[in-house]
Amino acid sequence: MSENTQPTSSDQPESFKWLLWPVIAAVVALTLFSLTQPAPGSYGSLTRSGEGAGSVDARIAKVGALNLAGQAATQTASAEAAAAPAEAAAPAPAAAATGEVPALYKKSCAMCHGTGAGGAPKVGDKDAWAPRIATGMDELMKVAINGRGGMPARGGTKASDDELKTVVEYMVAHSQ
Repeated sequence: MSENTQPTSSDQPESFKWLLWPVIAAVVALTLFSLTQPAPGSYGSLTRSGEGAGSVDARIAKVGALNLAGQAATQTASAEAAAAPAEAAAPAPAAAATGEVPALYKKSCAMCHGTGAGGAPKVGDKDAWAPRIATGMDELMKVAINGRGGMPARGGTKASDDELKTVVEYMVAHSQ
């Protein structure tokens, strides 16, 4: 009779199983939750820190640009010319006569007309300029104002007609 009244050792572990499973489930849930949270210093934590996405974009913005021959260089020249004050870009009216290089030519035109990029006639290349000069100054000004081929209107700048005329006269004077 004493054998049946004594609790067995197998009854005790059975009661602890009910307490063990919720503890294991809680540990697994907390582990998974911590693995899904961004690490300190990660991109996700930067946008959640109250700084906002704008400050993140400012920190990862481009620091330079690649200029290839042709249109990309013209767009960069356009941006630089637009950023410069109009007074600084305005060449002296007598620049072509004195041989002084106009500032607008240096900032915008020389990228293509100094290297021949995009098929632009190089300043000083008499053979390339001869047929163009033969069309007359009015036609050269139309091309400078409206653009042609890879050359954008006004050379990609906001230059006035007088500034363009000074540069065209300079290029013609040095290409005859």
